[in-house]
Amino acid sequence: MSNPVNRQPNGPLNRPVTVYIVEDDELLRADFARAVQSSPQLSLQGSTGSAMEAMRHIESVTALDVLLVDLGLPDGDGISVIRAQRRLLQRARSLVISMFEDDWRVLNALSAGAQGYLLKDTTDEALVCAILEVHLGDAPLSPQVARHLLRMFTSAPAPRVPPPGTEALTAREAGILTLVASGLSGPQVALQLGLSLHTVSTHLRNCHAKLGAKTRLQAVNRARSAGQID
Repeated sequence: MSNPVNRQPNGPLNRPVTVYIVEDDELLRADFARAVQSSPQLSLQGSTGSAMEAMRHIESVTALDVLLVDLGLPDGDGISVIRAQRRLLQRARSLVISMFEDDWRVLNALSAGAQGYLLKDTTDEALVCAILEVHLGDAPLSPQVARHLLRMFTSAPAPRVPPPGTEALTAREAGILTLVASGLSGPQVALQLGLSLHTVSTHLRNCHAKLGAKTRLQAVNRARSAGQID
């Protein structure tokens, strides 16, 4: 993990975000731990290479902010860990970090309740940004993953009638959503526009509300259908 971006999120955090890492590769697990520990905005709660140990941890703790989880584990599936988090620690959020970007793995992870999906070539600083994004309620995706999903959702003909309740986006909101549609992540949009990640996340939440969308992909599709972005 190298070549970090130059911007850190500066959202409304009043304490370090607690992170638990589930990754079976010892070297990668150590890399991820160092990235977490490098940020004063994060606190490493622990790490493991075992799905069963991760389950026991989730069952034993009363609070956790972000679960960073690999999907391919030697004694189980990361999906089951995500489902356990959703069931037992509902205020926590899961962020997948995987070497796989194929559609079915991404969709399975998101359907299980993951709030973001990164590839393992993510830089240290981008990983920190993504963890903070997830904690603030955003849904970070590696650009390759975002492009995969956009192709899937845009392969079918889009309806030309604007969805009911669609409100007009501001120029800034439309510009940010256009960059997201091109495959940029939240931190990359913030870096390109010279904005804080919190500001970008706020604009995206406004887009979701105006378009009646639950996800970025749905927001992009609805904005395109309504003719508000190209």
